[in-house]
Amino acid sequence: MPTIEEVITRLTEQVYVEDTVDGLKMGGATSPVHGIGSTFMASYDVLKRAQRRGLNLVLTHESPFYSHRDQIDILEGDAVYQAKLAFLAQSEIAVFRLHDHIHRITPDGIVDGLIRDLEWTAYIDANKVQIKMDLKTPVLTIPTMPLGEVAQYVKTKLQVNFVRIVGDRTMPCQRIGLLPGYCGGGRLAIPFMGSEALDLIIAGEGPEWETPEYVRDAISLGQAKAMMILGHRESEESGMKYLLDWLQPLFPEVPMEFLPSKPLFEVI
Repeated sequence: MPTIEEVITRLTEQVYVEDTVDGLKMGGATSPVHGIGSTFMASYDVLKRAQRRGLNLVLTHESPFYSHRDQIDILEGDAVYQAKLAFLAQSEIAVFRLHDHIHRITPDGIVDGLIRDLEWTAYIDANKVQIKMDLKTPVLTIPTMPLGEVAQYVKTKLQVNFVRIVGDRTMPCQRIGLLPGYCGGGRLAIPFMGSEALDLIIAGEGPEWETPEYVRDAISLGQAKAMMILGHRESEESGMKYLLDWLQPLFPEVPMEFLPSKPLFEVI
């Protein structure tokens, strides 16, 4: 069996990232890997499932400790944090965060996973747009359909309970930009929408008073614009699922399993 360090090396050797949040958050690098679980978020529920499945290395896209840069000073003495640490120590599960490296490979692994689950690969424009250092996203030109139908299609393909939209449900959509994760803020999304003449931006999340309000004003001014908010997990989880398609052939002797996160919010 490979060691945790050997698996991490293969995960990170394709690109060099100088200032990264990626790293081994729990566990020893020299321990043998008996099974690998891939997930968007190493929640307590996901970690318990990994233990039951005999997966002692969990690859998580987001931090298991509720902070992008692991600023855990606010958690000192916190009962939830201490219980999670105790479980990880007792179960001997290692947790490796894979955020920056999967975004910076070509194509961006998270964006590519979302496109694959939406079955929109055939609609990718040749020219990719560099939104920021760790996000490269294509513009999609899909067969024209009303915004309401696009929303229903996305819900079905991603198997999510709801999406949120800003715009006229009857508005024809053809040219679409994807901004998964926390990339829906105005500084990224507004110039992207303008420079690429997008009908619709589909984003994970972002401040509600930035891009959504811009889109609302654009509509009031007579422009045909729309925005769809999926949620952070809903927009990025696909990439962590398809990661295993690439990783499994490198370590065929190691059992691997995608561990989906349960929906965080309920609609009432």
